[in-house]
Amino acid sequence: MARQPDVPAYKRLADIFSKLETSKQNQFLRELQEHDEDAAGHIRALMFTFADLIRVEPRGIQILLREVDVNELATALKGAPVQILNLFFNNMSDRAAQMFSEQ
Repeated sequence: MARQPDVPAYKRLADIFSKLETSKQNQFLRELQEHDEDAAGHIRALMFTFADLIRVEPRGIQILLREVDVNELATALKGAPVQILNLFFNNMSDRAAQMFSEQ
């Protein structure tokens, strides 16, 4: 009989993993997948990452940019792939993008 996922436990782990640097997230998830592929899949499905933002319409990104503290966003995006950075830069004014990239 298939094991039923413990959703609250996976959600807590996903929340913890989401707070880690991307490299650490990937490392932990790779190691977990080696031991328990199902658990790693459940946790990945519950995590929201910057890569998920690719699916957000430009208007949604613009709203996000107005609501999020610029300093926190700059910190969160350090080391992000160029595709994700461009997603944000393309939804900012040239001046805002320059100021953002200087942080």
